Amino acid sequence: MKKLLCLILILLIGSTGLSAESSVLNFRIFLSGKLIGMHSYTIKKNSDHNLLESKADMKGAALGFINFHYNHTSSEKWSNGCLDRMDSATDENGQFYKVTGRKTTSAFEINSGKKTKIINSGCVRSFVYWDLSLLQSDYLLNPQTGDFTKVQLVKEGKERIKAGDKTYDAQKYILKNKDAVIELWYDQSGRWLSLQSKTWIGQTIRYERIQ
Repeated sequence: MKKLLCLILILLIGSTGLSAESSVLNFRIFLSGKLIGMHSYTIKKNSDHNLLESKADMKGAALGFINFHYNHTSSEKWSNGCLDRMDSATDENGQFYKVTGRKTTSAFEINSGKKTKIINSGCVRSFVYWDLSLLQSDYLLNPQTGDFTKVQLVKEGKERIKAGDKTYDAQKYILKNKDAVIELWYDQSGRWLSLQSKTWIGQTIRYERIQ
């Protein structure tokens, strides 16, 4: 169960980076074809920075009988394609986590309440699923755990997929890290449509955009 939720966390923590305009994005979340929750992003663009508010709520049963619930909120501020700050709070089956991150003059400081981690990077980014230029980074930050994970983004072929009530000719990408292989799909304008990955027990987690 722990490994299942760890994978879900990676899928949920994508952030906006620098969006073209203020907007709200809504996704349905499915586990093995069954609806288990929703994830919404509210993006507010300002002249010199962007603000992201993210909220995810899930409840279901892995393998049909292992019940779980997950609630996650996060707030991020971005400038020039890099994180300035982030705050997240998570309830994972009754275990609570709080993580903060702040850009300093020379690094990015993560505080999880138990320990402080210093990331010596000039530009820290999280899992910016819908901005491919920012997603092509060597390392990405997990806002819940504070892990700065090595990643690789690979462009695949085109596929016809369904997202919401529409069907698209979509470009597929694969994002790999030490914990997961994540499939991503985008429309011809580069708009993020869907996401999918396998859990350690073989179940499929899928995001489908509805707005």
